[in-house]
Formats: sequence, structure tokens, C-alpha cells
Amino acid sequence: MTEKLRQWFTVQTYSGYENKVKANLEQRIASMGMEEKIFNVLVPTEEKVVVKDGKTRHVSRKLFPSYVLVEMVMDDQSWYVVRHTPGVTGFVGAGNHPLPVTQEEIEEILRQIGYADEKVQEKTPEKKPAVECCVGDFVRLNAGPFTGSVGPVQEVYPEKGKLIFVTNAFGRETQVEVDSSDIEIICRVGDSVCVMTGELKGARGLVTAIFPEKGIVRISDISPERMGEIEVDYTELVKL
Repeated sequence: MTEKLRQWFTVQTYSGYENKVKANLEQRIASMGMEEKIFNVLVPTEEKVVVKDGKTRHVSRKLFPSYVLVEMVMDDQSWYVVRHTPGVTGFVGAGNHPLPVTQEEIEEILRQIGYADEKVQEKTPEKKPAVECCVGDFVRLNAGPFTGSVGPVQEVYPEKGKLIFVTNAFGRETQVEVDSSDIEIICRVGDSVCVMTGELKGARGLVTAIFPEKGIVRISDISPERMGEIEVDYTELVKL
């Protein structure tokens, strides 16, 4: 009987109180003997691997800020325990009637965060490191039908892990939307670079402008023998 009534509900909290509500509610469940009616308290978070300045770090972000998911048997007693937990502002629902999360919705959420639940057998796919980039960065695509294409980043969608960059394809400028994990940053304005090949080998300085349609980068050369701005092919550069 209990298993049939087990459902997930969405609980709203004060901003930034999600983890406090989780801890408070779990303490109330134990102290009030509600283990047979309230089973799981979850703050959905997503772990992302981000590469910035050559360093890899793990970043955790809340999928639903100001909300906590609770698996429970809904009745007057369990409602009271959850609703009167410090930091809780109410259940999501119609009026005073909490609405359960649909099975399809909860399974998708649990898959997304890799939550170990007996109802969710599939494993979440391994995430590739995302590359943090900005509008104007000059990038190279390393996967997909446009592999090897280079161009400037035009738009960035960090919440989706995607970006749009402009490259020369089919004889004209083309906007391409790709996963940020599939690109590498060649250079950006302000980077310190060195020319590794060609007539200007050894020149070094800061990137002041990028001309993606020509594959040319302008740098402010600080070499004693060549003071001033120079333009070189991006393939001749290496970041310092």
C-alpha cells in the first residue's frame, strides 16, 4: 500500500536555503519517526567539469534554485512535518493541494543528476569537460561535420553548454552551434602570445585584434628589435 502512494513533491524554500531545508527536514524525519512516510529529500544539482586557463575544476550548480524534491506518502501528518520545516515556504500545487511530480519528470531529473534510484536503471552519460569561453574568442572545432573549422565565438549559452561561432563554410560565413566541450580556444584579445614559426619567429606580445575571415591575428610586439603592432597567421602562434 505504502509503495503505491510514494510520490515525489516539489517544495519551495527561501532563496539559498535549499541545503538547510534538506538538513532540517532529514533531522525532523528522524526525530519524529517519519521514516515510513518521508523517504528521500533531494536538492537536484549537476556536476560539470570546466576547463579554464588550462586548469580543470568541478563545478556544482543547483538545477532548481529555491526548490527541494521530497519523496513521501502525502497525508496530513507528513504534510505538516514538511510544511513546517524551517526555511520551507510551501508545496508547489494548486491552492492548498500539493501536486506530485509526474513519473516521467522525476525520472528525467534523476537521470540528469545521476541519482541512484531503483526506478532509474540507466546511467547518466559521462560528461566531457566544458571549455569556458567568451564572445569574441577565436576557436577551433574538434568534433562533428565542421571539424577543423575556426572562427570567432558569437554567442555563448553556458546553461546549455553550447555556443555559436562563425566560420567560413560553403564559400560564405556560416553560423555553427556546437557543444562548448568540442572546441578549443586558439586565442582571445588580451592573450600573451609568441610567434613560433615564420619570418617573425620569436616575436611576442598581447593580442589586440583578430581577423577570423583572414585567419590573421594582430599582436602588439614587445620584442626589443621589433616594437609595434604586427599581423601573423594564427597557426604560427602559441599562448604563453
